[in-house]
Amino acid sequence: MPSQGERDGKKEKRWSAMKNRSVRRLTTCAVLTALALALSVAEGLVPVTILFPLPGLRLGLSNLVTIYALYRLSFREALLILLARCFLGALLGGNLSGLAFSITGGLLALLLMEALRRLRGLSLFGVSIGGAAAHNTGQILAAMAVLGSRPRWPISHRCCCAPSPQARSRALSPCCCCGGFPANRRAG
Repeated sequence: MPSQGERDGKKEKRWSAMKNRSVRRLTTCAVLTALALALSVAEGLVPVTILFPLPGLRLGLSNLVTIYALYRLSFREALLILLARCFLGALLGGNLSGLAFSITGGLLALLLMEALRRLRGLSLFGVSIGGAAAHNTGQILAAMAVLGSRPRWPISHRCCCAPSPQARSRALSPCCCCGGFPANRRAG
């Protein structure tokens, strides 16, 4: 039977090993956050808008760190790295108005990537492409919320602005699908 000293020594070794693991994970998260921030700043220097003239278009290099953290660490740690990158990137870049877009896109991408990661037969590339699509969708949803607009879905019925007897009777009310006034439209 082990003595009290031997039991205390084993407890101390286990505590020390557990403490070293948590310090190692914290250090890994800090380094990954710094890497994501550096990639975010570096991709801001690349003039992608010369090739594709769309405002706010970026390559998404810092999302590579999120995918790495999701696969190598845990969902919780990937979430913390993502949030730290978004907040620090907005502060360092001086663009606090872009914080809503960054967080919304990043959170939606992370949630979808976590769901896709669990699917069998889907590679890292498929998860990454799904995350990119979710990121774009999240940013569009954030823009809609900021601007107070609602989506204009493709309409399967005939527009009331089209020349028809019903459209002429509603000439003073705005169209339900395109927002125009039927009276302002010319027939055919």
